[in-house]
Amino acid sequence: MRRALIVAFLAAGIFPVASAHASLLGETCSVSATGLSFGVYSPLSGAADTSSGTVTVSCNALVSLGGGSYTLSASTGSSGSYTLRTMTSGGDTLGYQLYTNAADTTVWGDGTGGSAVFNNTFPVLVILSYSQTTTFYGEIPANENVAPGSYSDTITVTVSY
Repeated sequence: MRRALIVAFLAAGIFPVASAHASLLGETCSVSATGLSFGVYSPLSGAADTSSGTVTVSCNALVSLGGGSYTLSASTGSSGSYTLRTMTSGGDTLGYQLYTNAADTTVWGDGTGGSAVFNNTFPVLVILSYSQTTTFYGEIPANENVAPGSYSDTITVTVSY
């Protein structure tokens, strides 16, 4: 049986999110995330603006017989596409992307449209308490001609186990 925990975070600014909870075979898991903070974006700088955030999955179990695994996937946000996500400020948009690696080469998504998911495993031990933090990366491409404003987007993170 596969279960999913879902948490949403904002892509701009640092906004901690309340944990979501689920239980499976004596295990209780929670997930929390920190949002990206790109800071002040200058379209004239000629350089991309980068940032990183985290997703933490914590589980508690009375007894675990062997290891387990879970997958972290991310939604497209308001853009509806993994090609280029967008943050909005009123009627203006600002493109950005989330990645699974610091080199910004693999788009974080749900495994479709050229995107990839995080596949994480629990150790093969009797587990009483376990927590793992996964780092993701974001980038606003250089030279986007946008109006000044506070831009944001909401991404839903799904943990399947």
